[in-house]
Amino acid sequence: MELSSSEYASNTAYDELLDRELLPRAAAKPLFDYLNSLDKDELAARHQAVDATIMAMGITFTIYSEAGNIDRAWPFDPIPRVMARREWDVIQAGCWRAFKTDHLCAMNFDQAIYSVFNYASVDKSTRLEWC
Repeated sequence: MELSSSEYASNTAYDELLDRELLPRAAAKPLFDYLNSLDKDELAARHQAVDATIMAMGITFTIYSEAGNIDRAWPFDPIPRVMARREWDVIQAGCWRAFKTDHLCAMNFDQAIYSVFNYASVDKSTRLEWC
């Protein structure tokens, strides 16, 4: 499936997959090549399968309106976000700083340690610097 620039508009936000010229970023090139090898029907079928699974698992939210309550599947993009390690390091540092400031400063020491060591994505060797 060839990517058409008329069908792909992402100039309003950062795109992890493609750069401004719609060329794959280096870290995402293997994923891009794989996705590009699938035909349009295969990609659509996989997306429908993901949506059906999410709905079957009950991962939904409700829209309340005058016409009634409507359950919708949680929006999920089956294409993973791929980025270079150096880009992730910057994002991770910002997330960690925000987490530390917003979350840990409001806790006592025991609560903070419990919180940190029960988040799977937090490196347990990370040294905490208290606020």
